[in-house]
Amino acid sequence: MKNTYYILLIIVLLSQLVNAKGSDPNEPNDIITDPNILAFLISDPNEPNDLTPDKHKHNTLPEDFHEAALEPMTIYKATDLPELKYRLLPVKCQLTEEDAADYYLKALKAVTDPNQYASGLIDHLLSTEKTNEDLQKLNSVIELLSTAGNCSNCSWDKFKKVKTPQLISNLKILTQILAKKASVQIENRNYKQAVDTIRTGLAFARNIAKGDTMIHGTQAVSTASIMLTQLEALVQSPQAPSLLRSLQDMRRPLVNLSPIMQKESRLLYDEYSHFIAVNRRGRYINSERYDEMMQNLAEQGALPPQVTSLMNRLDRFAAALECFEAIRFYTSKYGSLPQSLSDIDEFQLPIDPVTQSHFHYICKDGRAILKSTQSKKHPQPSAAIKYELIYKK
Repeated sequence: MKNTYYILLIIVLLSQLVNAKGSDPNEPNDIITDPNILAFLISDPNEPNDLTPDKHKHNTLPEDFHEAALEPMTIYKATDLPELKYRLLPVKCQLTEEDAADYYLKALKAVTDPNQYASGLIDHLLSTEKTNEDLQKLNSVIELLSTAGNCSNCSWDKFKKVKTPQLISNLKILTQILAKKASVQIENRNYKQAVDTIRTGLAFARNIAKGDTMIHGTQAVSTASIMLTQLEALVQSPQAPSLLRSLQDMRRPLVNLSPIMQKESRLLYDEYSHFIAVNRRGRYINSERYDEMMQNLAEQGALPPQVTSLMNRLDRFAAALECFEAIRFYTSKYGSLPQSLSDIDEFQLPIDPVTQSHFHYICKDGRAILKSTQSKKHPQPSAAIKYELIYKK
């Protein structure tokens, strides 16, 4: 029965992903346009997608020094040693009782014209030193998103009048605005403000995940990934504060797709109920078998492996940044890269949520590599973590 359930959910996922993909094919940072995600969704859920975990070996990849597909990451000394000074998610006790949907609706209405908020225009507006009407409107949108991020509720029922393609398109624009705002703040070394903007974006992603379909779910993952990319840029900036404690404090999963999948399974249950009600007396319908299937659909609580992995890959990104910040803490304290991750004994480092094993790390001749484990059968290089760490004193 579980295999039948997974097949049905995968069909729903693929159909929604294809529809969502058509909304903005030129968006380079959108996870739902990545063909590797689609390939992964149709892979066999019973096949292992990663190498057998090895929880003890860190320095096992000397061949990595000959790899070309490594992303360089610059390590500067942290100005503040780890403390919970900055929050990457809103604190529950400080949330208001307001509904975030009310503010998101106002923000969506402000970006109905996509030409007004093209990527280049957003860059220009946020980089200008002179205040004008367009910049004021843009800052008003950002303020609405910030206020929404501090609300305890988000009722997506209020968005039913907005057609899904238009809604997703505008959610992408709002994500882009927050990402560009954070980028400008990082460039200007306004790190506290940049953290605030990233926090707004991550809260935005978590609220999108409270929507009704996996279109919302994939957009939520995309939004969170884009904001983590800005965080990745921040921690590589000169004089940036340490965000190690902030990452350690971040709730996981960063984006929870369980509620959406429960809604999807309920939808499937209702569709099967209608189908059986019409065809119960049909020649090829075994009523007892389909009653059992419907019951399993209704009661199914576990997420399909494909959806769980989508969540875990996002958490892998956050975990890799946490490891990076732990390494940056070490270099700030001792003036050199650690020879092994086990040298960082002040903190318990996170494991890779996808493989449930440690990240691989090796240091040689003043150069280090931090890398996640990948499956030989389904490598999906775009989902891998491959950092070349360069320490600048």
